[in-house]
Amino acid sequence: MKKKIIGLLIKGRTILIGYSRKIITWYLFPWMLALLIILPIVYFLSNSLYSDTDTWKGILIEAHGMILDIIVIGILVSIISKQREKNLETKRYIEEIDDYRGLKSKESIRRVSGLIKRLSNNYSFTKINLENCVLKKTNLEEVNLKGAYLVRTNLEGAILESSNFRDANFIETNMKKTQMMYSNFEDAYVNEVNFQNSNLVCANFKNALISGSDFLDADLRGANFEGVRSLYVNFSNSNLTGSKFENALLMDVDLRNANLTDASVELFQLQYAKELEGLIMPDGSLYDSEWKKRIESAVTPESYREKWHKSS
Repeated sequence: MKKKIIGLLIKGRTILIGYSRKIITWYLFPWMLALLIILPIVYFLSNSLYSDTDTWKGILIEAHGMILDIIVIGILVSIISKQREKNLETKRYIEEIDDYRGLKSKESIRRVSGLIKRLSNNYSFTKINLENCVLKKTNLEEVNLKGAYLVRTNLEGAILESSNFRDANFIETNMKKTQMMYSNFEDAYVNEVNFQNSNLVCANFKNALISGSDFLDADLRGANFEGVRSLYVNFSNSNLTGSKFENALLMDVDLRNANLTDASVELFQLQYAKELEGLIMPDGSLYDSEWKKRIESAVTPESYREKWHKSS
């Protein structure tokens, strides 16, 4: 059996060498023949010119120009070739993600995670379509997914610390119990996302649109919600200590039993909240009837009111 295999390998090698020789012969022979015919003719016709020193100077000048052209063209061809190779690799990785879409095995999760890292870090391709991808408990720390599509993506328990999700689209995404400290969600679209029990310390949601999402029991200490438009968001039992809500719209949000200690939020902003029962106010005291009166009597700036009406 072993001798047969070795014999087949030797035979295959012989066939391959013979085929290569045929290719070289058929493709190069006409050019070599033309060169052998043309060179003597050119030399015979130009023989008298080669005794002139100016002719040799001209040949040298032309040779230098030709060498420079070859170098420039070589560099351009190399750049184009590398870009083409990069595009082909990117396309292959994207197609491979499509093949693993919806699969829940450990191997598929590991493979898709690796493909994401290669695309975002090595190829600077961040607008990855991760719709219906399962990435539970995977490590995507410091990954760049700017403008990515995370529709019904399962990232439960994943590590996403210091990752970039700017301009990304989150729709019905499962991000329960994820580690997302210092992650960037600026200008992101966040619709019906599950952030329950997630660590979002110092996360940046600046100017994001957050609707129907659930931050129940989430750690949002120092999170930035500046300029956020939030609609029907559940912040109940969440820790919002030191968070920033400057110019944020808090429409029908649920803040029951949340902690707003040292948070930068105005009383007029809380007028639009749906539930405030058990809320710890910015000064550390508990929301009560006195706080209710103060919130209801707070004057809403016209600019804020206009922005609220535009968003509703």
